[in-house]
Amino acid sequence: MIIIKLQGGLGNQMFQFAFAYNLQKKWGVEVKFDLSWFKNQKVYTHVLLEEVFNIDLNIANKKEISEMIGWRKFRLINKVFNLVNFTSKSYIKEDINKDYVKITNDLDLKYYEGYWQNWNYFDEYKKELNKIFTFNNNINNTYKYWAQSIIESNSVCIHLRRGDYFKEKKNESIFHELKSNYFNQAINIIEKENKNLKYFIFSDDITFAKKLFIKKNNFFYIDCNQGSESFRDMQLMSLSKYIIISNSTFSWWAAWLNYEKKNKIIAPKFWFKNKFPAHKYYLPSWHII
Repeated sequence: MIIIKLQGGLGNQMFQFAFAYNLQKKWGVEVKFDLSWFKNQKVYTHVLLEEVFNIDLNIANKKEISEMIGWRKFRLINKVFNLVNFTSKSYIKEDINKDYVKITNDLDLKYYEGYWQNWNYFDEYKKELNKIFTFNNNINNTYKYWAQSIIESNSVCIHLRRGDYFKEKKNESIFHELKSNYFNQAINIIEKENKNLKYFIFSDDITFAKKLFIKKNNFFYIDCNQGSESFRDMQLMSLSKYIIISNSTFSWWAAWLNYEKKNKIIAPKFWFKNKFPAHKYYLPSWHII
C-alpha cells in the first residue's frame, strides 16, 4: 500500500490523483489518500474530486498514516524536516524543480507528498484519465448556452487567474503576475492564422478582466459559475478550439482535457516570481510565450 497526500484546489488535486492513478495502474499497488491537509484550511476546505467528477477515493485512516510517516504527522515537525531536507525510504517528496522522479517497483509502504505537476507521470493513461475526469452532469441552462456558443464558434477561451494570488500576501510574493502584454501577444498569434474568432474570458476577478481587455463585440465575459459551481469554468474552457491559459493548474487542466482536439494552446513561460521556467509543465505541442 502507498499513501498520497491530497492538497490544494481542484487543479492540484487532479495532478495528485493522476499521479496516483499511474502508480496504481502501472505497478498494481493499492493507493490510498491522506486528506488531513484540508483541516483548518480557509480557502480550499475540502476534496473536490468526489463532487466534481464523482470519483470514489480510497481514504487512509489515521493509524495507516501515522505508521507510515511517524513524527511527520505533526505539521510543525513536518515543516522542520522539510527545511533541513530530512529524508527517509518511506517518505517521498516531489522534486522542487518539478523534474520527473523515476518510480521503481519498490512501492510498498511509501508516502508521497507533493503536487506532482509533471504530465510525464500519467501521459500513457491520458485516454483513461480523460474519461475519469468527466464532469458531473448537473448542469443548468446558462451553462448549456455558453457551452453551445463555445462549441459552435471559432472559440478562444482566455483564463485570467488572480483571486488568492493577489489577496494573500504569501501567494503575492510567489506567483508571477501576467500582464496585458502576455495576453495581447497570445491573441495576436491566434489572430494571424484565424478569422471570425469569439473570445470567452474566464476569471476569478471579472471586474479586473474587463479593464484588462479592450472592449470588443466578440469578447464575452463568463461570470455565471460561482461558489460550488466555479469548476464549470474549467469544463467550459475545455470545450474551446483555442485556449490561452494563466499560470494556474486550473486552466492547465482545461487545456489538457481533450487537448488533441484543440487547434492551439498558449501558455506563459513563467509561473513564479523567481522566474523559474514553467516549460516542464507543458506538453511539447503547446506554444509558450
